[in-house]
Amino acid sequence: ALEALAAGYPTEAEGWSTIARRPPKQGAPALQLWYRKRSGQCAAGASSSAELRVELDLPVAAGIAFEELYDCTFLTAVFPWWTFQVSIKPTELGGSDLVQISCDTLDMLCWRRCQRGPSGSMVWLLHPAEQQEARARLKRSSVVEILGINKAIFGCHIQPQGSDACRILLYMQMPGSGMLLRTSLA
Repeated sequence: ALEALAAGYPTEAEGWSTIARRPPKQGAPALQLWYRKRSGQCAAGASSSAELRVELDLPVAAGIAFEELYDCTFLTAVFPWWTFQVSIKPTELGGSDLVQISCDTLDMLCWRRCQRGPSGSMVWLLHPAEQQEARARLKRSSVVEILGINKAIFGCHIQPQGSDACRILLYMQMPGSGMLLRTSLA
């Protein structure tokens, strides 16, 4: 999955379809939302999964964007009504670490893996740790359970666009059709 995310941006030939496109607005970047449904080997042992990708260009250096996304510090800005706490524990596995994300309604344990590519690009994935352990840690939350967030895989590909801009591809794969999330984002 990390290699697929690093390979580039979605195309219709790969089964991706655009479900939303927004031109740049005052103070907000242009973005494009892609969706693809997959069958077969999927996240959390499901028979199908939904993949979402958001593509956007930001007027910020790639290194700064990477730090904000990789450390999960953006969570409180996106969800100000939840009080997120993120703890990161290095492991003996090269390039991987263990990330615990907690808030009022959720306590997720995830593996995180990062690769740096040519031309300063950076790719990382956040994958649920042992499912039984993750379920035991999940606090009761209908939103988390309905959306399948506790079983989702998250990723990010950051490509520098000069010294003070970058292109970002955010990725999420979750079990099932993703119909509820896809509809709410479109």
